[in-house]
Amino acid sequence: MLFWEWERLESYVEKNFFRISDPGKLLAPIRSVKIWRDHNLRLFMETKSAQHLKNREQEYPPGTVRMNEDAVEFISPGGATARAYGVDIRNTKSHSNHQHGTHETTQTCSLHNFETVTSRTGTVSYIFDWVANIDKGYYIWPDIAKDSMQEISTRTFGYGDEAVTLTTTSTDESGSRNCLDLNIGGFRAILGSTKPETGRENVKPGYILYIGDPDEETRKRIRDSLSFALGFPIVYLGCAKYSEKQELLSFKAINAYSMDGRAYNVAVMPPAPISTPVGSNMLDKGKLEKVATSFFANYNNYSLSSLNWVYWHAVTAPAHMAAAYFGAIIETIQKKYIDGEGAKFNNLIIPKREYHTLKTAIFEAIKDCDLTPEIRKVFHDKISNGNTISLKVRSQRFFEHINLSMGDAEVNAWQRRNDAAHGNELVDGDYISLIKDTKLLKLTLHRIVLKITGASSEYYDYYSLNFPIRSIQSGVTE
Repeated sequence: MLFWEWERLESYVEKNFFRISDPGKLLAPIRSVKIWRDHNLRLFMETKSAQHLKNREQEYPPGTVRMNEDAVEFISPGGATARAYGVDIRNTKSHSNHQHGTHETTQTCSLHNFETVTSRTGTVSYIFDWVANIDKGYYIWPDIAKDSMQEISTRTFGYGDEAVTLTTTSTDESGSRNCLDLNIGGFRAILGSTKPETGRENVKPGYILYIGDPDEETRKRIRDSLSFALGFPIVYLGCAKYSEKQELLSFKAINAYSMDGRAYNVAVMPPAPISTPVGSNMLDKGKLEKVATSFFANYNNYSLSSLNWVYWHAVTAPAHMAAAYFGAIIETIQKKYIDGEGAKFNNLIIPKREYHTLKTAIFEAIKDCDLTPEIRKVFHDKISNGNTISLKVRSQRFFEHINLSMGDAEVNAWQRRNDAAHGNELVDGDYISLIKDTKLLKLTLHRIVLKITGASSEYYDYYSLNFPIRSIQSGVTE
């Protein structure tokens, strides 16, 4: 596999003859080690030792919640060093051959991540983020990746000084539209898909190539921005860093999280039009770049940094719980936006001066009531904070404040969020209404994010038939 195609974790560990220099809690000495990913892209390690397993006291009582910081360190003959983090022994097997007097103990561990630094030196000029769930079959990609393979063949006639050698070079060139070259937040990022390995077709492998050395937080912002704009979750596996000479300097492999594989089955549904012509699946770089860059620029505002995590869990959640997820995201964004607006947003039922007069009259009215000090204090606290608008009114004012009209269907769908959050029983088993209201909550979230970030003036209406494109100000009309 060529270095630009996909992660080379298994082959890299094997070809560099890594041995364990510090086994941590594993049985030692260790005579062989293997690291791999399973079909869900989770990291595992297997070690073999001639030692017998000793009875050890249980490290942590059942039910202990902790951060697993157990590590194993490696070294290779070529000077590379590596470390596995979050080592958790899952299985231990022993085998003894009494006839030959041999014994072997095999320990299988799960890992959180594996990091290595090579003996090469230099400044980082290229970074590959290895990713999965890049569905190249949905969109028509605008940019071309060209491959060129050269083969040098020779044939020699005769021997010694009379030998005649013929040489020829054959070149095999190909190219396909399977990538996207963008500028997001001032960084050049090339998102592409790659050919899957046999048996891993379902993970839809891909990469994001960064020209330069953006830090880890910036790269996460770019991945999240692209994921939201393109309408599918990008699964992150780790990264590889290369010098200007294209020599590997370091790489990191992490335990990939795909929501137990649900990420690979999400329908591709971008929140805003990113294709040209309208109705096609031919990506428009200008439109996509605007949505992704706007999301990137506002990443640390309105809790967008956590949106990607909750959003894709909402998309993949069971129908009766998805409304609660979408509602929670909307409430969080609303609160962050309103807090940022300060006095420009009216959170009061009546003006402060009028409420002060009303509050004084109420306190005077209950002064002679036979109330215990504890109950009186409860009344005072309730009345003192009684001028704050309800969540429903606050939402209505929020939509008016950002100039988004809400139809009756969307207003009624908000109740579905309350039903899901409070476990209210589904009336008459009306699952069709449940699904439709959840679609509306998802659209409401799309419109809010697109509006407050300035990402797009239009959105896809996935509630209505044929998914029409609507102005961001206009709600769904039934």
